[in-house]
This record gives sequence, C-alpha cells and structure tokens, in this order.
Amino acid sequence: MPPQGLRGFAILGRVIWRVGVCSDYRRTFWRMAGPALRRKQIEEVIHLAVVSHHLIRFTRDCLEGAGESSFYSPSVKSAPTSTPSATAV
Repeated sequence: MPPQGLRGFAILGRVIWRVGVCSDYRRTFWRMAGPALRRKQIEEVIHLAVVSHHLIRFTRDCLEGAGESSFYSPSVKSAPTSTPSATAV
C-alpha cells in the first residue's frame, strides 16, 4: 500500500479527472475548487467533489425515476397489472 500522501494524490487525480474534466458541471467545480486548491486545502476539495458528485448523481437518478426521492417517503407502487379474475374463468 502506498504512503498516505501518494494515496491522497491518487484520489485527487481520479477526482479531478472524473469531476473536473469529464463532468458536465466541471465549470462550477473549478469555481469552487480553484480557490481551495490555491490555499492548499486538498482534503476539502476531495470532500467537496465526492459529496457534490454523489448528490448530483442521486438527484439525476431520482428525476429519471431510477432512484428513490427520499428514504423516508412511502414506496411508490407500480400500477397493478390486469389479471383475470377467478369469476371471469
């Protein structure tokens, strides 16, 4: 296992690649991360990127119907399928 410093830079590299280069919200990320990186707040940038990425993905999944909008809301039941009743046979 690499030393903690190298491990941190590896994580930072992956975060910068995924959130700072490949994402559609990279401009917003750099507006927030740039000043923090200039102040050498690397841990805060990683935290900001990971949490922000998670919340953005979670929100998009919910809007597409792929995720739960809330863990506390009642489950949404799918529409009942039509099945022949016993009296119809």
